[in-house]
Amino acid sequence: MPIDSLLRIARASDIDTLGRVFLEAMADQGFKNVLYTARFLPALPGQAGSPHEVLITNIPETILHATRRARAGHSAQWADWVAQNDGTISLRDLRQVNQGDTIRPPDFDLARQHGLEAARVVSLRGQVTRWSGAVLLNPRFGATQEELDTTWHERGRAAVLICLIAHLRLVTIPRNKGQPLLTPRQREVLEWRSAGKTVSEIATILGVTPATVEKHMRLAREALGAQTTAQAILQAHVAQELFQRMSHGQP
Repeated sequence: MPIDSLLRIARASDIDTLGRVFLEAMADQGFKNVLYTARFLPALPGQAGSPHEVLITNIPETILHATRRARAGHSAQWADWVAQNDGTISLRDLRQVNQGDTIRPPDFDLARQHGLEAARVVSLRGQVTRWSGAVLLNPRFGATQEELDTTWHERGRAAVLICLIAHLRLVTIPRNKGQPLLTPRQREVLEWRSAGKTVSEIATILGVTPATVEKHMRLAREALGAQTTAQAILQAHVAQELFQRMSHGQP
């Protein structure tokens, strides 16, 4: 069991460090080529904030660029599978599942051309609320299906565990390391509003007028690029602006 790798992943303090130790851990399990993608799915429609997307990979950019260009107007076949399934599947088995499709994105042909056809897909669907994720694992460029199957039989369970721990750590790493988007008072107002307090109740709690509370909510919406207070609360949560530190109110 890769205890040391799991500890390093769990202790990663930023995404760059997490990416590095995750790729090293997967290499230790026999998977030298890795593509991990994660996406936050907003719960509210409209301008609820730009979805957070994270890509961790050591696959050359030239291959990624070719894949994006060839896939223009289509979604990745393995990404479609991940969106609807749990567990893992090999690209070989995924190809067989989709043999009846009359129109397919060129994922399989590109994988073969670049020596990545022998790969395993790990679905991270439903592991964290409103986050989706997937990992593509390949032993090495040019690996055979037999080599993949052998490596997966020996290290597959450990590889899945590493993927799950890395995914769980990713979604809890603070991302707002720059200047905070909200002032302490704007943050405080949104925190009370997210707790279900009305404008009048917040005004009483903070010892200000309802108009002042409305002003801070309006400024918070503008700072977060949200159209409604509900959207501002969601965006602030995603940016990890709320409940992250003690608020020292300012009038």
